[in-house]
Amino acid sequence: MGMILIDTIANPASVVEQNLWKGMAQKAQMFGPQSLAPELLKDMLTGDTRAHRMGDVKFLTDIVKQASVAADVAGANVLATRPDSLPTLKTITVPTLILEGLEDTVYPIEFSQKMHQNIAGSKLVIIPGAAHAAIFEKATAANRAIIDWARSVR
Repeated sequence: MGMILIDTIANPASVVEQNLWKGMAQKAQMFGPQSLAPELLKDMLTGDTRAHRMGDVKFLTDIVKQASVAADVAGANVLATRPDSLPTLKTITVPTLILEGLEDTVYPIEFSQKMHQNIAGSKLVIIPGAAHAAIFEKATAANRAIIDWARSVR
């Protein structure tokens, strides 16, 4: 009936990004999943959230720590080797919502804008005050965007 793309990208991983993900996999293997928390959280949450919402920081840190090494390695490898999905975007015919945090440094809004331009009839919602974990960091705004979009395409 529809599709929601949240804090994502259609581009293949660049050489730099490939090496970053491979490094994350190695770090998880050497030092465990908990070692990834500081690196991941600096991109998942805005500086404001990290400074003022310690409960949210702890919650996401605990999630990262609960992952298995195998899951971290597999996830990093998938991200490092993801294919170029840009050509696929023009074939999408279902209603599509693209949600992106304005302060996402993992996949900045330019990537979401490119997806929006290539998916006919898509809607792009940029959430101010959110980074890569936009639906967590600004849950009320994200939920409102999803509900409004769902009602509009019903």
